[in-house]
Amino acid sequence: MTSALIDVKILYDKDKCLKKEDVDNLLEWASKQQHLPKINELQAILFLHSCYYRQEFTKTTVDTFFTFKTLCPDMFTNRNASSNSMQIIMGLSFVTVLSKKTPEGYSIIFIKFVNSNSDNFNLLDQLRYVNMVCMLHLYQEGPSNGYLILVDLKEMTFGHVLKLRPLLAKHFFYYLQEAMPVRLKGIHFFNPVPFMDKILALIKPFLKKEILDALHVHETFNDLTKFAPQECLPVDYGGSEETIAHLHEKIRNRLTENIAVFDWEETLTEDVDYLLEWTNKQQHLPKINELQAILFLHSCYYRQELAKTTIDNFFTFKTLCSDMFTNRNPSTSMHKILEHSLVTIFPKKTPEDCSIIFIKFVDSNSDNFNLLDELKYIYQYVDLKEMSFGHVVKIRPLLTKNFFYYLQEAMPVRLKGIHFFNPVPFMDTFLSLVKPFLKKEMLDTLYIMVDQKKLQHICIKK
Repeated sequence: MTSALIDVKILYDKDKCLKKEDVDNLLEWASKQQHLPKINELQAILFLHSCYYRQEFTKTTVDTFFTFKTLCPDMFTNRNASSNSMQIIMGLSFVTVLSKKTPEGYSIIFIKFVNSNSDNFNLLDQLRYVNMVCMLHLYQEGPSNGYLILVDLKEMTFGHVLKLRPLLAKHFFYYLQEAMPVRLKGIHFFNPVPFMDKILALIKPFLKKEILDALHVHETFNDLTKFAPQECLPVDYGGSEETIAHLHEKIRNRLTENIAVFDWEETLTEDVDYLLEWTNKQQHLPKINELQAILFLHSCYYRQELAKTTIDNFFTFKTLCSDMFTNRNPSTSMHKILEHSLVTIFPKKTPEDCSIIFIKFVDSNSDNFNLLDELKYIYQYVDLKEMSFGHVVKIRPLLTKNFFYYLQEAMPVRLKGIHFFNPVPFMDTFLSLVKPFLKKEMLDTLYIMVDQKKLQHICIKK
């Protein structure tokens, strides 16, 4: 995978201001910061360059970058370009870094709405898309002397403005100015819309003075070309770049082909080594491997302290409730529960890139039902069609309590909801056994689906 990244030797040869000694000093400093993940040589170069090789300034930026990733993880997760949400946003807008640079050596981040329909527009997905394009360019092409952001507003409607979230905009502009390893030289809007004042009112409060001074709204195309020469732009604007349609297809393919780069960034930069080292020092915990560390980090949105707590909960639960983790050989006692119920994870995911754990009773006879064996099998869409009151009678409250604690506090998954469909007449009795053990956020995502059409709104039928 790392072969997809630019060779750092090229960067040393190209930039005479870049010193190996400065890079090594930054790497040594970062390795001693226990709250920071491990960074590699390329990342160190990008941060140094963006901070004009000033060591203390660079250290602050590195710290800010990873602090931001911890506090605002949504922009750095779910970056699979093949996912439904990313395919939608890439169909609504075009984001790329143009190949031709300005005379000052600035790269142009070009953003354009290609569809005026705002129904499926999502600001978080849009900002994630912009960040993915920029970071992939940095990793594969190296840094530029500066970056200009050009935004063509021609297809933007007031419907898009209504979906702008001030807090999310604040976070993104903080990241762009204080943490992202780029030299931002200006933001240029052209083809302005009648409600331009509303857009500016949203973003201006979050811009530093030097960026405010470099914010321009161009009423004419000629005015824009004073900052971004026409020959640097796509042929659609009279430039010498390829057409927008061709460039759009290329960036979509590039993001899809480089999914591994974003996987690498998530696993490498979220300091798996630090979590492994911490675990090794906890005498009451067993040794975990790299895969387990990645799973716990991912489930906790890469928050180190939350991951530590979850690991501790997981192994404490295994010790105190060992019955759920023993006798799990499918060829022994498990074969009975396997015959009476189905539990699987579907290969197709939802539009939000969520996996579906599907549970169904396939036999209404409850004689051989054993809740402990069933919970061993379940590791959530639940079809209750064949459930009988005999099953409910065999539900043990303490075991149910323990399982839902494990599911919410210890299991390395991001649980997004529990959905029951084909409800039974005694649903109220069943829910009275489950609800007391659910946290508020899970209670808010617990659904009883009487009409399967409602289920399809959340889980696409296919």
